[in-house]
Parts: sequence; structure tokens; C-alpha cells
Amino acid sequence: MTKTSRSTARAGHRSAVLRVLRESDEAMSIAAIASRLEIHPNTVRFHLETLVEAGQVEQAPVPPARPGRPPLMFRTRPGMDPAGRRNYHILAEMLLDGLDDTDEPADAALEIGRRWGLRHAAPPPGMAAAEAAAWLVRELDDIGFAPATDRADGIAIRNCPFLELVDQHGRAICAMHLGFMRGLMEGAGEPLRIRSLIPFDAPDRCRVITG
Repeated sequence: MTKTSRSTARAGHRSAVLRVLRESDEAMSIAAIASRLEIHPNTVRFHLETLVEAGQVEQAPVPPARPGRPPLMFRTRPGMDPAGRRNYHILAEMLLDGLDDTDEPADAALEIGRRWGLRHAAPPPGMAAAEAAAWLVRELDDIGFAPATDRADGIAIRNCPFLELVDQHGRAICAMHLGFMRGLMEGAGEPLRIRSLIPFDAPDRCRVITG
């Protein structure tokens, strides 16, 4: 069996263990799950450990009934599945559509970004301009912009985390990015001025002009 096949098999068994627990009205033991699925108890134990770590399953208390160690019992955790499918792309589209309906979408987006950057700024104290530029690059890298300082007055942005939405909402998205960077610098005491953001000044990058 190839590595990919083994990975697929493990994922299938894990999903089956979770499904059996979801369909059960009561907590189940490892042996009961193994019997239901006709797989080895050690396989069930392995997948239960993973499901517990993921927050999808929990160990259920077992009231003492007779001498000896009672079997471990498991059940799905109440509430929404913390590992369930997410679709933040749709949420972003909804919010950007609402922003586009305002009188000045770019101005509103710039202010949203500025407030967000100001709220989340936690800069080292007393930075000079060069230190502020290096700090800004690290902050942008954490978000996923793949930035690089490649000349004295600018930062190259080589990845847009919202690229799929740029064609339809580019003005608002770029304005929000610019506002975010200005908010970060405002929170740092403005050791570095963020002058502008030039979208796609080359096919593989945007450019932040600083100074």
C-alpha cells in the first residue's frame, strides 16, 4: 500500500469512528466501536486519540458498576464540530459587497484597516525608521503577504491572501491593506510613513511606498 493509500485509509477509518459515535445515543467503548466497524481495537484507539485532540470526541464518565477497571467510554462532544467545514471566502464576499454599497468604499475600507492595525499594533518601543520597516515586514509576513524589502523606499508584497476577491473588490481590499499598515505605524508612534500602496506594479507583486 502506498503512503497516499495509507493516509486515505486512516482518514476513512477516522471518519467512520466519528460517524458511529454520532449515530449512537450513548457513549461507546473501544471494543464496541471496533466490533461495529469490524476493525482492530488498536485502530479505533488510535483514531479516538486524534479525535479527542481535535475536540470532536470526549471521554465519557463511567459510573462504577462492578469490581475491576471499567472500559473507557467515548462520545462526541456537544455543540458544533470544531473541525467542520469552514467557508470564510463567502463571509469575505458578503462583507465586501456591503462595503461596496457605501458612498465611498475605498475611504471606508481605509478606515477599517487603520482601526484594525491600530488595535492590533504591539510594536517594540522606540523604533527608528529602519527598525519599523523590518517590524512591518514581519507583521505582514505573519498574515501571509510574503513581503520583502528590496529598495530603500518600499516593500514588495509578493502574495495577496485575498487574491480571489481582488478582481471584483480590488479597490476596497487594497485600501484596507493600506489602512492596516498605516494603523500599525500609528500604533508605533509613526516612525515610518506609509505613503501609498501600488497594486500590481509588476505581475508578481504589489509595492508599498514608505518614507
